[in-house]
Amino acid sequence: MGANALRTVRTVIVPLVLLAVVGALGLRSAPEAHGLSFNPHLGASLADSSPGVASDINLDFSIDAPDPIFDSIVTFLPSEMYIAPDADVPNGAIAGTLDAESTLGLFNGDCNTLLPVHFDLVEASTDIHDLIPLYSGYPDFNNNGLPENVDHYPEFLVRLAPNLQPIERLYGQTLVAGVQTFVNFVVFAPGTKIARLPEMDASLGYQVVVFLNDPTSPSVPFAITDFCTPLSTNTVVFGTSQDNPDTTANESSVTLKRNPQSAGGYNAVSFVRSQWDTDGDGVENTMDPCPFTLDPGWDPRGGGSQAADADSDGLPNSCDPSPNDTNSDQDGDGYQNKQDNCPLFAENYPPDYDHDGIGDACDPLPEDASQGGVAQRAEVCLTSEFEVGAGGTAPEVVCPSGPDVILPPVLMIDPGGEKFRVGTVLSLYAQLTEPISNEPIAATKISFDVTGANPTTGNCTTNNFGNCQFNYAAPNVGTDTITASADVGAEHITNTATVEWLNPPENDDFANATVIGALPYEGDSTLAASGHESGESRACGADQQSVWFEFTPQSDVFVKIEAHGGSGDYPDLGLFSGTTVATATPVTCGYTVYPPPPFESAPAKTPDPLEAYLFASLDAGTKYHIQAGGFGSRGAIEDLAIELSEAVLGDTNCDGLRDGLDILGMLRSSVGFGQPECSGAADFDCSGYLNPEDIVSELRLQAGVWSPGPCNFSLS
Repeated sequence: MGANALRTVRTVIVPLVLLAVVGALGLRSAPEAHGLSFNPHLGASLADSSPGVASDINLDFSIDAPDPIFDSIVTFLPSEMYIAPDADVPNGAIAGTLDAESTLGLFNGDCNTLLPVHFDLVEASTDIHDLIPLYSGYPDFNNNGLPENVDHYPEFLVRLAPNLQPIERLYGQTLVAGVQTFVNFVVFAPGTKIARLPEMDASLGYQVVVFLNDPTSPSVPFAITDFCTPLSTNTVVFGTSQDNPDTTANESSVTLKRNPQSAGGYNAVSFVRSQWDTDGDGVENTMDPCPFTLDPGWDPRGGGSQAADADSDGLPNSCDPSPNDTNSDQDGDGYQNKQDNCPLFAENYPPDYDHDGIGDACDPLPEDASQGGVAQRAEVCLTSEFEVGAGGTAPEVVCPSGPDVILPPVLMIDPGGEKFRVGTVLSLYAQLTEPISNEPIAATKISFDVTGANPTTGNCTTNNFGNCQFNYAAPNVGTDTITASADVGAEHITNTATVEWLNPPENDDFANATVIGALPYEGDSTLAASGHESGESRACGADQQSVWFEFTPQSDVFVKIEAHGGSGDYPDLGLFSGTTVATATPVTCGYTVYPPPPFESAPAKTPDPLEAYLFASLDAGTKYHIQAGGFGSRGAIEDLAIELSEAVLGDTNCDGLRDGLDILGMLRSSVGFGQPECSGAADFDCSGYLNPEDIVSELRLQAGVWSPGPCNFSLS
């Protein structure tokens, strides 16, 4: 495996969020290992210890200075506890909170800045086939009150835990020093093998693993140069869900966790590792810019000898090539010396493959965090026996030991979990990469086994980018399960996905358009398995999926046409004249109303579905066709709500009136405060967007000075 873009993330949140899953109910002092002092403190309590009840769990965790920060924690909850399956809990239900106070070093300075952090933890999707791509999924693109990382399963989790189906996932996000930071708490079944950790005995119970941000993506320079002890956190894990005020649903009163049904003693266990200390000076590598030299007179936390860092640049004299140069970024790569995992080697995204806090460019053993056994770290089990009901004696705990589980290569299949039109050919794309680094694995055969409605087999061989393609026809309606497999060395890797094959909707073609009678009209349609017939226009944005509606007005009328997509991509609308698909000519196109920017701070509101609007003046007796479609070709929009009604000229806020609120909406739009919902009703000059000329026209219209008519902007 080559070097990758993984680097120890040293922002304020790294240890904080890991602490949130400590979950072990009690305390046992951790022993010293390799001369390192590492004695975290842990305590917890059940709000109600009665058997079988849904009880909150209150957790407290702290590490005193100058102990190192921990590197990883896996928490085990007794398998006798009840954890609600994902299908029983609505996404977005509030399931817990995390409050922490950390000690930070800023801009190469001492560790003397305290920062409180708060997370609300919500239930999130565990569908490992419905993925959000490799980017930060904290915006709310569909404006339903939930970040995309809640609605979908982050792709990086599949890369770090290939083919592992979680039982539960909790998600939280918050701003830290102006940076959006998110965390995933993922619960796996007892005995699940987790990469980079030893195999865990199934008797320990459910495994709770935490991932901060996207640990497969490279880090960037940040104001926080050190994360230090002391550290303290308080986590409350709810037994019963609370309502999320940012959504329209009521998610409260769902049982999330219950105590064991039988009275007795039960173990809760946390397996904890400290960070590495290569030179044995008591300073972990992530805080030590000179990890290979002892610096007994220097303390990066503050209070050490000034003489040990004569120029106060964050580099001790022992490894400072310019001990009289106060440059706080010795190699000029944007990472300050105390933050840089290779302070003398300039790199944009300094990689750290073995996750030991030493960058690959200056690590003599970049794939061995132990540095041939020289480096030190503490590895401890914190165990607590808690009583349920009358209590009893808990069984003896088997602490994890042995070599770490090696992360296997990653095999991805696209598409998966989607719907297609029966009778077409599906192109299955496979990608084979190294874990974490995402480096491609070329010249490897990938086999496909399709079972279900359209059984078939086949294979393809990966190219230099680790990709290959397999096509198969689907003549039958139903569901297919696709299993892809590959052999990489001694590793046999598999992954599965499902696709559903549907007949197209009845109004898929122009000639079979749904006829709309009198106004107003409200109807539903589906875009799942819809397509484009030969010669069908794409002038109004509908890419490869659309359905048709037909309307002939009995009198001249100014109309508003709306398309509401409940999820997926934004819908498109187009108005056409002509009697056949070949002669269909665009009259005007609709426009999309986008949700507020993802970082906009606003009070909780009822989120709108994804919307498209079209305004037009229609002539009596003329047959019009309305095309409703979407951007994607895979049924990204499954269902559409279509409305057609008589509109009011200048009604920018869709309330059926023309008044001062409409003018206010136009004025706000002109200074950058968002587009009014029905701005098309005030596009007097046919420009396709609101501008000062439209505002003047609206003012003149409402003052009775002028009575303009609506217009349709030309596509030519």
